[in-house]
Amino acid sequence: MISKVQAILSVQPERAAFFRDLPAAASPPDSEKTSCGPASSLFSATIQSLLRTLAARDPYTAHHSVRVTKLATCFAVYLGLGSQEIATLHNAVILHDLGKIGISDAILNKPGPLTPEERAIITTHPLIGELIVEPLNLTPGERDIILLHHERWDGTGYPRGIAGTEIPFLCRLTSLADAYDAMITDRPYRRGFPAAQALKEIESQAGSLYDPELTGKFAAFLRSSWQKISCGSPLSCQAVLFSSPGRFPTRTSASPHA
Repeated sequence: MISKVQAILSVQPERAAFFRDLPAAASPPDSEKTSCGPASSLFSATIQSLLRTLAARDPYTAHHSVRVTKLATCFAVYLGLGSQEIATLHNAVILHDLGKIGISDAILNKPGPLTPEERAIITTHPLIGELIVEPLNLTPGERDIILLHHERWDGTGYPRGIAGTEIPFLCRLTSLADAYDAMITDRPYRRGFPAAQALKEIESQAGSLYDPELTGKFAAFLRSSWQKISCGSPLSCQAVLFSSPGRFPTRTSASPHA
């Protein structure tokens, strides 16, 4: 935890008071644990509360998180992944950008290019996100998705700069869904790309930014469904933000890929 805090403070020193006063993460009481983590209803309610907090702070990022979760889990179904891996995606992708709560609006919504200093601040959001969820007793695979979804196949990503298959499989999957949704939606600094153009851009970066084999499967998945996803996922922006707790899949142990 010390190293993560130091990394954040190196570019966001104004957050020193927050981390100085941050209480130590406590383990849930035994009555709130199951063999695979916190009780399902409490865990789901906590996730929903965190997502509503993100929505109040940054509506775009909250709705982006919902869309990326649906896309990632539907892609996982297309790949034939098991229920454990799909549950890991459900529980973690929804929180993958939670750390942006700790990034200034002036940077998140800047209409022009970021300065090197601003870009350095943006790269701390996975570290902030992992710190926020530390008390939740997430599985290692879930924590990896929050921390490592911006790692890149060629090692140019952040925060660790790991490459290739060092990046956990579900993180590589999440990065594709994350990038695609970011490209096709409008942002303050640009209009969203048409779906075909966004996919072409992702394919052009296969083997550099993205896992080449997984990118090919992602392209086939998108072209077979082309945003008409019908995998049975219950996720929608309104459902996730305002439905009653208990919607998320039962938590299981970490997936073999994570």
